[in-house]
Amino acid sequence: MKQDGINVAATVTTASGSSALQAAGAAFASTDVGKYIMVPGAGSAGGYLTTTISAFTDATHVTLGATAATTVSGVSKTLTYCSDDSTNLASAISTALATPATLVFGDGI
Repeated sequence: MKQDGINVAATVTTASGSSALQAAGAAFASTDVGKYIMVPGAGSAGGYLTTTISAFTDATHVTLGATAATTVSGVSKTLTYCSDDSTNLASAISTALATPATLVFGDGI
């Protein structure tokens, strides 16, 4: 499994109806495209917007796969983004059940 989850404290800006995300303090890379991201405050009624990173612009700007439902402007938030490891996890569980084996997970998200 990739275990490539990142939590980053950033000053976040996105507008309701927009898929553009600015995160001063982040260090996005082109390899982050396709990863899941959670943006606190940008979802419905100020909840979490959970979507994917659909395009990389630079280290502090990405395009999201969904639009924000709530405007967040220059607010300090902790962003979480990571690969989808659900297929690998399901495979590991199936193998462990068939062989019997013990799964051990390291620290992280």
